[in-house]
Amino acid sequence: MSRSNPDFLFAVAAGVVVIYDWALTLGQEIELIWRQRWSLMTVLYLLICYIGIPYSVYVSEANILTLC
Repeated sequence: MSRSNPDFLFAVAAGVVVIYDWALTLGQEIELIWRQRWSLMTVLYLLICYIGIPYSVYVSEANILTLC
């Protein structure tokens, strides 16, 4: 696998942007979501927000295995 592969570089850049965005908004999320009384909307927000993490790991792993 070549590290100069454009798909690999795009995936790394996208991951960095997602982590940067998460780091910028973490304080607000803790204050507005985690410290409030839980409701259906809270659960739905967290599900939508964090379901992408395991999915992206799964897709990245599958793509890496196909490149090898």
